[in-house]
Amino acid sequence: MIIKRRKAKAIIGYLAVFSILFASLALMDINESKAEVITKTITIDGNDVDEFNRFKGFGTVSGNNTSRLLLDYKEEHPDQYWEIMNQLFNTETGAGLAHVKVELGGDINSSSGTEPATMRYQDEPANVLRGAGFQFAADAKSINPEITTEILRWGEPRFSWNGVASGDYENRYQWYKQTIDAVYDEYGFKLDYVGISQNERAQNGNNRVEVDWLKYFTSKIKQETNYESDYEHIKLVAADGYRDTSSISRVLLDNPDLIDEIDVISGHYDLNGSSELTQLQNKLKSEGKKTKEVWVSEGVSPMINARYRENMQPSYDGVGGPYGVVDIISRIISVYSWTGETENPLHAVSFDFQPSVAAFYQGSQYNPKHLISAFDPWSGFYEKDAGVQGVRHVMNFVGYDDHTTPENERWMYVKGATYSDGSEGDGGVQVDTSTHNYMTLKDPETDDYTTVFTNNTNDTRSYTMNAENLNGKENATVYAWETRGADAGQAYDANWFKKVNEITPVDGVYEVEVKPYSVVTISTLDKESEVNDFEYQSQPVDVSEDTILSLPYTDDFEYDEYPVDNEGRDYVDRRGGTPRFTTDQVGAFEVVKKATEQVTSGSAARTDLDIPDANAHGNMLQQKMAHDIIGAEWAVWGGTDGAASNSNPNTTLGDFRWVNYKVSYDFLLDTHTPEVEGRSNYALIGVRQVKAGGEDSHAPYNARVYSNGKYEILKLGSVVKEGTVEDFNNKIWHNLAFEAKENVFTLYLDGGEIDTYTDEDSTVMAGRVALGSGYYETLIDNLRIDPIEGYAYESDKYDSAQGKYFDTEEQALNNTDTLNPIGYVGNWSFTQAGYAHFNRTQMTASADFPVWNGVTIGHQDTTDEQGTLNKVFYSGSWGSNSGNAWGNDGDSLEITFKGNEIRLYGETNPSNGTADVYLDDELVGEANYLNNSSIVKEVFSIENLEEEEHTLRVVAKESYTSFVRAEVETTEETSLEAVTGLAPSNIVTIANDSEVGDSENTVYAYRENGNAWGSNSTNAWADFNDNPYIVVNFTGTGIDYLVGSGNQTDYKFELDGEEVGNFGPGSDDVRYSVRDLEEKAHTLKISLGDNEIEEQYMDYRGVTIYSTSETESSNNSMIFNFSGTGFNLFGATPDALLDVYIDGELVDEEFRVHSRGDRQTSYTIRGLEDTNHTAKVVVKGGTFVFDGMDIITGINDVEDGGDEEDDQDDTELAEGETGEVFPGYTVFVKNTDTKIKMPVDLPKGTTLKVEKVEADSASEQGLEVAGDVYNFDFSESHAGKYLLTLGYNQASYNADEVSIYYYNESSEEWELLGGEVADGTITLEVNHFSTYGVFAETEIEDEDGEDGQDGEDGQDGQDGEDGQDGEDGQDGEDGQDGEDGQDGEDGQDGEDGQGGENGETGEDGQDGEDGQDGEDGQDGEVDKDEETGQGGDGDTNSGKGDGLPETATSTFNLLVLGLLLLVLGTLAIWFQKRKRA
Repeated sequence: MIIKRRKAKAIIGYLAVFSILFASLALMDINESKAEVITKTITIDGNDVDEFNRFKGFGTVSGNNTSRLLLDYKEEHPDQYWEIMNQLFNTETGAGLAHVKVELGGDINSSSGTEPATMRYQDEPANVLRGAGFQFAADAKSINPEITTEILRWGEPRFSWNGVASGDYENRYQWYKQTIDAVYDEYGFKLDYVGISQNERAQNGNNRVEVDWLKYFTSKIKQETNYESDYEHIKLVAADGYRDTSSISRVLLDNPDLIDEIDVISGHYDLNGSSELTQLQNKLKSEGKKTKEVWVSEGVSPMINARYRENMQPSYDGVGGPYGVVDIISRIISVYSWTGETENPLHAVSFDFQPSVAAFYQGSQYNPKHLISAFDPWSGFYEKDAGVQGVRHVMNFVGYDDHTTPENERWMYVKGATYSDGSEGDGGVQVDTSTHNYMTLKDPETDDYTTVFTNNTNDTRSYTMNAENLNGKENATVYAWETRGADAGQAYDANWFKKVNEITPVDGVYEVEVKPYSVVTISTLDKESEVNDFEYQSQPVDVSEDTILSLPYTDDFEYDEYPVDNEGRDYVDRRGGTPRFTTDQVGAFEVVKKATEQVTSGSAARTDLDIPDANAHGNMLQQKMAHDIIGAEWAVWGGTDGAASNSNPNTTLGDFRWVNYKVSYDFLLDTHTPEVEGRSNYALIGVRQVKAGGEDSHAPYNARVYSNGKYEILKLGSVVKEGTVEDFNNKIWHNLAFEAKENVFTLYLDGGEIDTYTDEDSTVMAGRVALGSGYYETLIDNLRIDPIEGYAYESDKYDSAQGKYFDTEEQALNNTDTLNPIGYVGNWSFTQAGYAHFNRTQMTASADFPVWNGVTIGHQDTTDEQGTLNKVFYSGSWGSNSGNAWGNDGDSLEITFKGNEIRLYGETNPSNGTADVYLDDELVGEANYLNNSSIVKEVFSIENLEEEEHTLRVVAKESYTSFVRAEVETTEETSLEAVTGLAPSNIVTIANDSEVGDSENTVYAYRENGNAWGSNSTNAWADFNDNPYIVVNFTGTGIDYLVGSGNQTDYKFELDGEEVGNFGPGSDDVRYSVRDLEEKAHTLKISLGDNEIEEQYMDYRGVTIYSTSETESSNNSMIFNFSGTGFNLFGATPDALLDVYIDGELVDEEFRVHSRGDRQTSYTIRGLEDTNHTAKVVVKGGTFVFDGMDIITGINDVEDGGDEEDDQDDTELAEGETGEVFPGYTVFVKNTDTKIKMPVDLPKGTTLKVEKVEADSASEQGLEVAGDVYNFDFSESHAGKYLLTLGYNQASYNADEVSIYYYNESSEEWELLGGEVADGTITLEVNHFSTYGVFAETEIEDEDGEDGQDGEDGQDGQDGEDGQDGEDGQDGEDGQDGEDGQDGEDGQDGEDGQGGENGETGEDGQDGEDGQDGEDGQDGEVDKDEETGQGGDGDTNSGKGDGLPETATSTFNLLVLGLLLLVLGTLAIWFQKRKRA
């Protein structure tokens, strides 16, 4: 008993302690970080230094046109210009960048634009004033003279290439040498380095190094008489390879005469060395020679500013996450010390941002990525992001090159205190994968030291630092600096570059903590006491300073208002002829002071050219690149060395917030340069430019006039209007003008209207201007960009990331944050996208409600039996993936359908062609699949067919033909089909049969032996040795089990417990498909069965579930307050239905957004009162992708109606009369109360005939005529917003008795629409016209008549745009496999490896155990629908506001339990003490 009592007492004691401990845990602040604390001891041993490598640090590339607009900042706002430059290069209060690499321009687009060549002819003196690069480098050196400089070529001038092509390098050598000389002569500094190779010619060990050129340059430069004084100091850099140090290393190993000539080996976007590099360095060490310095000479800059990241990725605290500031700063550490490369470390000592300042227009290729963005030189506005402060953590605490002490010119690496691990990403370490990332450097003279930590994970890291062998600095005060995200309630930049601690070591030992997603620097340097304003002070961006470039804008290229500089040079001369606010994309546009022509071909010598009206034209803009001097392309990523571009000269200028405007200029075509075939001679204007892409300009709309009088209007590269100007004289000046007025585009010549085009899709509704020409010396003068009377030109642009997530609409409506006005409610997912998307951000929401309620035939709805109804029959060699099928010349497809209309959709891109379309064996048209970017769009349609079976046949005839889906209109009743995709990453892994649950639309993945299925966004996998199987619980009428390429094993399928067979991979990416099941819960089980194993892993690529839609609404909405008269939403939406509310009123119901390309308009509205509004956009069906929006801040007078007494906006027609009607005008029917206000996008030239109708048949429906009844016959069938007003007989009918009805010709019945009654009229907004009238119900009809009136569903169908099964909304964006070159978009985005923006979430094969990468994993990120599906995991009530979230309930219960246990524990202790007493 004594023993038992002691045990009981012990139990009570343990219970007491446990209770108190548990209670204390329960009572902890529930907001306390749960991040794991990782500890480590770091020894900073001053003797443990790298004797071969010295730290160089961060630098920058100025190339690809990225610095161009800095020239304008310097002229327009010099204070802001020098602020920018000091932010980049000041070593105390700025980033302190140590190196500037300038592109040696070749007049070719080297990615983001054109850098002008310093020489265009062999006999032309080098001109280093052209472009911005050398001026940028000179001004940087004026801030810090120790900055080193370098040149590197991408392309090259034609005269240089022509010699190289025949093995003669002298012209190329002279180009280099004379440029080196000119830099010194013009700017007074000598280049420190010459990049001797072509940028990224060497790639992934391809051995493309121009050995003969290297030998020619290195030997020839030594023969110069002034070699020792002017060139000997120059160090040579090679080979600037893309993830390639092996090619140049092998060259040096194999060529002893070169091994001592190359000083630096440079590579891009890589953490790995190579066996050849290791062999080379070891050889040099063994011979007692200096090893080669290794640089990452081009690396990615931060993408997506911290203020956007904080909103959309709050878990990363604004500065963390992929391509965030922490990630980018960590790369200077990882390129030196990444432990993942064990055999062949890179040991790179520098990292050059490409670029550091984005001084080129947003939307250009690879923009944005930057430390500072500066593309508004007219206002002087620029934005510096956290990247500047991140770089300061490194560069403000180390020494710089000191050329007076070469042996100690830089700080030294402390090897044992420098470390980096984690999974390799795109040139860096993947987020949330590393355990430690730090670098320690010490001053070789003073033994001061600095350690930089980066933590791009959710774990807190704690370090014990042990300093030793530092000559007295072991116990020196250590100053700690930190950059991290904001705390609750703080400005987003509140915690950037803050001193957080002063530490006094004890015997060299002290502690350091590094918070999640932060950068921390500890240093013995007390910079704060030495430098005024050293600590960063919060300065959130003030976007009110980002003012629009006001219109009218004019440029006569005289620039008399600008003063001369200190050397007496005027505006034109000191800028090398660079015109104001322009960024050349192809060719070279420069200001000239007089007209000249070439004396002889191939020479720079010129003579005066007599031109008409010479006295009226002083300075002029001239396109300088004739067809015989087109630069040699940068063809390393495809194409042919030395090729001349197929794109034509164009330059971009202005503000991408411009909406409606007219561009005009005087032009004189070049008639002295002989025209050659394939190089047209013309003048061009483009409007609404927002992104890169296009052969003639980067604007979506272009108009041009050729030397033979031919004219064209183009949309997205396709000619939409063309003709010929009679008696066109190409030897005189003309005035060209192109007007963008809402969605109407009009071409003018010499003040007269030539032609007009109405874009029914309203593809792009705001953007900049482009100027262009052929490869001729076209002269341009008197540029004007004018507002259009009565139309707004101003807008504000908002990014999709200028918003926040809210749980309820009420919270979103109460959002008062004007910088972030958008509220997202429901299931929205954020994507860090590529440069083609505004600020690289995207928001996506999906809904099960179908966008199409007719018959949809998808590309995977295949048949082997020709003539099968609603199936596609392929003939020829078709390829396919989950997004589309494609065939080549001669391949065909057939669809047999029953209906009265069919619409054909396909993937359009620059690689595709055209196809002939046959209906019932008769040629009826052509489908065009060619587009300047990759999007799914309608390529053919035919309507007004007999309601019977038809066969549509499509035959490819030029390049590729694509098929995504066909939509069939039919009078037969069709069920609404919803399509749900379950992504391969959306699985529940189980290890026991009993764990298979009954959750709807859920995939259970079983695997034995303690292993779980691996998965990513593309596929899931499990080793067949673990007896894996898949169970899919789904509710619906059908399912597709998808398959990837490379899988040969047959799988056993069981549906609802019954074996249905063994199925292998199909040709249509579907392994198993079933339809027409009963709409109920089903179970599909997939296993190996008795089949032979053909590969190691079972593969799962997702399923597509088909069901009868019962969804009526969606809670996925975006809500925003704005002040203005309208807005545009834009983004690459695949297919969606939207409900749009303005100020609580539904203004557009089930508005269908057909497939849109990057930055293309998905929805637009105008005509609102110029005041404050609240908009709500509900994603009702399909998938909606949102990049951003334009808020129209001006007034369109034509929409307001202007002065109602002003007859110019009115047209009057008599009954039976036909007359032309105009956009925005009101048409009155004479002597009646009937009138129609026309939509602003009504096609030009539309006519209307109004005829009175006798509606005798209405009585059969129990209706009687109560007012006007008319048939409205328009010459153009245009769906738009018409405001119809009809009069009624007030004497006979009350206001509540009358309504407007529409006559449905198909059903031959009058359908109720409604309307607002006032003063004897009734008004209703309609979207198309036929016959309308005012009726009242007769008293003899009973209320059963309501069945006839219902018609609401029929009304929805009137616009003909509703519907779509949503299939391609879920995977239509996948694109086509790269093997056929079909997609184009992915291939063009060269940064999918270089800068990595498209590889950001490429986690394929992350389960290293299985290594199941799979070639299809490359496009894993494209299926945005998968991400949306994942977003809802475990939160099925998200945003509905039906009750407390589960976390709140469990926390409350835990608190109660904790209090109870605390009381029990206290009582138990008191009881024990009392017993003892």
